[in-house]
Amino acid sequence: MRVLHISNAIGKKYAGGIGDVITAFVSHQKKVVDYIEVWHPNDDLQSIEFAKDTGLPENQIKAFKTIGPNKLGISVQMISQARKDRNKFDIVHQHGIWLPLSLASLQFLKSNAKKVISPHGFLNEAALKISATKKKVAYSLFEKKNLNTADCIHACSSFESDFFRSFGLNQKIALIPNGVDDDFFYAKGNPSLFKSNANLKGKKILLFLSRIHPSKGLDLMLSVLKSLKNKMGNWCFVIAGIDELGHESHLKKIVQDENLHDLVKFIGPVFGQEKVDVFDACDAFVLPTDTENFGIVVAQALARKKPVITTRLAPWKELEDHNCGWWIPKSFEALKETLSSLIELQSQDLAEKGENGFKLISNKYLWNSITANSISLYEYLLEESNVKPQFII
Repeated sequence: MRVLHISNAIGKKYAGGIGDVITAFVSHQKKVVDYIEVWHPNDDLQSIEFAKDTGLPENQIKAFKTIGPNKLGISVQMISQARKDRNKFDIVHQHGIWLPLSLASLQFLKSNAKKVISPHGFLNEAALKISATKKKVAYSLFEKKNLNTADCIHACSSFESDFFRSFGLNQKIALIPNGVDDDFFYAKGNPSLFKSNANLKGKKILLFLSRIHPSKGLDLMLSVLKSLKNKMGNWCFVIAGIDELGHESHLKKIVQDENLHDLVKFIGPVFGQEKVDVFDACDAFVLPTDTENFGIVVAQALARKKPVITTRLAPWKELEDHNCGWWIPKSFEALKETLSSLIELQSQDLAEKGENGFKLISNKYLWNSITANSISLYEYLLEESNVKPQFII
């Protein structure tokens, strides 16, 4: 089986949650499939980093030049390569939509390759409202045909699959969650080192770690913290992640204007061992998001035994079902009430919730079994297996 993954950005340092997912897929799939290539319309630096993260040979990771910015530009080079390699691959797996990379995927229609699309949350209701006019143009030009000709759409949750049906997609849906890699799950952290380096000794940490983007709900979070400023005690809200759309500057101005310096700390993006250390140093994790198709950072926090607060716009009802966190409406009142409850909890109560989350991840969300499902999906689409996987709806 020969597999091609196409994404607008790759790697943990460049593509956020999508980068984690592609890295995990490739790292595990390369052990069992005959051949994998990864294409992206970006610079060679991403290819080099991705090769280090996955162990995939650099000559199987191809960066294509674009006309216009890498994030938005058209890669004539990639489209041309797709035409040339039409019959090279059995599976074409596209990550993300609404971008010109879909034009490359469309070149494989005149081949026998089966196409899987992972929208990664970009068909969720809230996501569709962002740059809605641009999405309508992209849909009419190429994305309608691209989506409708996919052999299967990959959803990370039933929450996301419902959006696919609402959008009018009627083909097979593979319900395969994202997960946590074994190396991250079993890694040994050094929380004391992080606290020392960040001047947070003696502090209890509420952590946000994700893209610093307007859709992540950090404006709301700061408003709630302002209202609880005199009740937070030795708690500190730590914001980690890659800045997008200049949103970090906007948030820092709020912190300055509202005099929240003692309560809020920005630490920038973290990767590798430092990411493990940051998770282990925190006492709880929060993702007050507007929209998530999965929320890989929620799973990662649970894997490091941390209770989680997130909104009902993320598919994590299991936080309530397994007593490992809070799944709340996205509102000022709900978040304030939840934070008020959190800061009153004893350490042993937080630890109990953390242990419950750890058990949930170990039973359901490790990448070894998740990747095995992706291979079963490919085999089914290629008719190498007559048994329909249970996760296909």
